[in-house]
Amino acid sequence: MGARRGQALGRRARERIAEAFGDWGYPTPRATAALRAALPSVPLVASGGIRDGVHVAKALALGADVAGLALPFLRAADESECAVAALIDELITALRIAMFATRVASRYRPARRVL
Repeated sequence: MGARRGQALGRRARERIAEAFGDWGYPTPRATAALRAALPSVPLVASGGIRDGVHVAKALALGADVAGLALPFLRAADESECAVAALIDELITALRIAMFATRVASRYRPARRVL
């Protein structure tokens, strides 16, 4: 019974802490648009919460020059090299579809390599 009570207290404490940080930070889409408006000629990297090709497309549409994502790559790398390669293919495909669907595909040339 003592262990269960400890687990319950731990869970409640984590929930309170998460709630305290609920409005912490500045959302990436809002920050990207605001920074692009304020600094139109400065190279802009959007990062934080970007998880897929559609998020990358949104970041570019809001004014970012590039978008950075780490968590999906860390998770894929934890699985295998093949999972990383599959993630790259998935990101590129989703980005291309988003660009086609929004008619911006002709304005951008995709990079020939991924850094």
